[in-house]
Amino acid sequence: MGKARNISKAESRFVNATGDTITGDVHTTGKLYTNGASDAVEYTSGGVDGLEYFPNVLSGPTGEHRVAAFVSGHTSAPPSVWWAHKGADGVQRSIGAIDGIPRSSGGGLSFWAQAGVNSWANGMSLYGTGHVRLHMQPMMSGQTGSAMTDPTAPIALKFNDFWVNQGGIAYNSTTGRFTVPVAGVYRITMNPFKIDGDSAFRVLIGVNNDAPNQTTHKGHCYTNNEDYDTVSLNSLVNLSAGDYIVFYLQQGTMYNRSTDRFNQFSIELVG
Repeated sequence: MGKARNISKAESRFVNATGDTITGDVHTTGKLYTNGASDAVEYTSGGVDGLEYFPNVLSGPTGEHRVAAFVSGHTSAPPSVWWAHKGADGVQRSIGAIDGIPRSSGGGLSFWAQAGVNSWANGMSLYGTGHVRLHMQPMMSGQTGSAMTDPTAPIALKFNDFWVNQGGIAYNSTTGRFTVPVAGVYRITMNPFKIDGDSAFRVLIGVNNDAPNQTTHKGHCYTNNEDYDTVSLNSLVNLSAGDYIVFYLQQGTMYNRSTDRFNQFSIELVG
């Protein structure tokens, strides 16, 4: 690319003539206008940290526009690309962005979506090391904790010791329901621990069902060993937003004391 050439007033004839096509590079140190001072293309130069904004406006249906803007980076502000939707009402509304992660934090890219007015969600980060983090991926894990002592069937199991809780899975401590925020395929697991002395022991997964049985459950584990025994639930279930999950003790007694907590669970969106 050659050296940028400044256009003086005397040379404005080169860009004012009807039908002229600019085939080279265009440089500006101020705002770029398309139809006088009232119709800017929203180009800004020399802002905070020298950021530069230059959107590409594409025609859409019913007079709408899609806007993609590039923001050049600076030492304290990595590069950024954002998308907005400009409707027929002329209002530009942001819908998403990709930000650079500072080198001091490992470098890479962060992907954002606008969740509401002045509200953004960081959905994913791809680090320069190749690691990917899904910040809003619904997942929850933990254990019964001190919520119950040796619960006996039939009863919905309760929990109050949580290790991971992100992405909006809501837990109701009264009903034992886990309500999922978005549709998708969820992996549901639990390792219930059967008390010594009982024979039949059965734990089921209920989906939108507080008392599932052998024909309505979405996951099942069973033992008739009379000794202490750890069994395992592991299920993949397709859920809709607002569906709920319960872990239901249908038979037997689950061993759980304040000093011995063996009953762990996990719920995560996997697809």
